[in-house]
Amino acid sequence: MIARNRTGIGNCGFVLVTVLWVLAILSLIAIGFGRRAMMDRKAATYTLDHDKAMFRARGAVERGIAELRNKAIIDALYLQAGRTSYAQRWARPMDLLAEGGYFAKGGAGKKNDEDRDVCEYRIRDEESLICINSVDETFLTGIKALTPSAIRKIMRWRGGDPDTNEVGQGFQTIEELRNIEGIKDDNWFGEDDAPGLKDLITCWGDGKINVNTATPEVLELIPDLADGVVAAVVSYRAGPDGELFTADDRDFSDVGTVSTQAEISGDDMQSVIQYCKVDSQFFTIRGVATLRQGKVRATCVATVFMQPPNATVIKWREEFLES
Repeated sequence: MIARNRTGIGNCGFVLVTVLWVLAILSLIAIGFGRRAMMDRKAATYTLDHDKAMFRARGAVERGIAELRNKAIIDALYLQAGRTSYAQRWARPMDLLAEGGYFAKGGAGKKNDEDRDVCEYRIRDEESLICINSVDETFLTGIKALTPSAIRKIMRWRGGDPDTNEVGQGFQTIEELRNIEGIKDDNWFGEDDAPGLKDLITCWGDGKINVNTATPEVLELIPDLADGVVAAVVSYRAGPDGELFTADDRDFSDVGTVSTQAEISGDDMQSVIQYCKVDSQFFTIRGVATLRQGKVRATCVATVFMQPPNATVIKWREEFLES
């Protein structure tokens, strides 16, 4: 009888241990499924945030295109037709969230400078830069970052090589310059006291530089430009307050007025007439949108050819950046 009871107790103990093991395994499975579900939910949330940020960035670019389309109408109203400058409305950076009175943190009408998200666009005039596909060899010779060997390869890339029947293809992106032997990282990125090729060169345009939008560094590279001309041009553009990108900025209505408005003599105007213009047709719009106080960041970049009232997108690029 005693042996029989011990056997029963032993069987009960085995069953109890087995049940406990089964419960432990089921608990682990449940925890695993729960963790997986939580990870899937988090991934889905971030995917939704990425998509939302990208849609906002695309919308910012579309808004920039609309501003460029409206440029002809606004220019006519303000008697600015026939010229392009950063003193005009299209050139003002715009945060669409701020414009609409809504900020990502704090709700409508409230602002937190450190934490709020953005949905903004900036427009760059591509013809404020040096067109690597159209500018003449004399101009390229004045760019210190380009060696004679690199210039020959650039001209061959553009026009081909008759000796080998190689057909010129031109540069589709400025990054293709980095494939040319002799162009080093320092030449491309620049140094503390000088911009690199990436800040001076474009693939778009007819080879002439917009004197209303070009930076001083670009203007200084114009061949045979006399000393003081760049300073005079920039000073006139800056307006009475002496600062660019402010409300009193001015521009040149045509190349001929550079002589009178910037007080440049006739002899010094030859290079300006040869290499400059006052209107542009190629623009790059960069739309940026952030969510989660900047942790999710989407960027959309479009290059547009403007022939008012038409705008043709000739290049489009999108990317995500996550901090």
